[in-house]
Order: sequence, then C-alpha cells, then structure tokens
Amino acid sequence: MSVFSVRFTNIGCRAFAISQSRLMSDSGGSSGSIREAGGAFGKMQVAHEEEYFYKQQKELLKQLKSTISEEISDHKRKIVEHEEEIKKHRSRIEELEKRVS
Repeated sequence: MSVFSVRFTNIGCRAFAISQSRLMSDSGGSSGSIREAGGAFGKMQVAHEEEYFYKQQKELLKQLKSTISEEISDHKRKIVEHEEEIKKHRSRIEELEKRVS
C-alpha cells in the first residue's frame, strides 16, 4: 500500500464521517433546544452548521489536492532519475559491446 493510498483513505474517511454526521443531524433525533424551537434561531443554527461542514469539506478537498500534487511531483522526479539510470546502463552496455568486438 503506498503512502498516497493511505493518505487518500484517511481523507476519504474524514469526508465520509462529515457527510454521515450531516445526515444524522437531519434525521429527526434530538438536535438541540434552539433547533427544536424552530423559527429564525433554528434556521440560523442550521445555516451555521451547514457553513461549518461546507468549510470543513472544502479544507479536506484542498488537502487531498495538495497530497495528489505532491505525489505527481514525486513521480515526475522519479521518472527523471530512472531515465538517467537508463542512460547510464545503455552506456555501460555500449562499452561492454566495444570490449567484446
């Protein structure tokens, strides 16, 4: 399992947990006295909760994008290193072929 999949899994779990808690908050359970009272304060409380979860989800997506960008950069760096190694090996093969000929 790569570092990327571990990071992705952790971020994905957090996003799922946020979504799950949002669903549970609208499921009719006890959700606080202000919310139960209804009216403007209840609506305001719902709006604040929605804003909180929106910001949290946005931050998680930002972290995921950053993680993926880091992975891409790392892979590009490794590609360059591998290409250099391939060149070295090819030159060694050429030298060996010259010795044999």
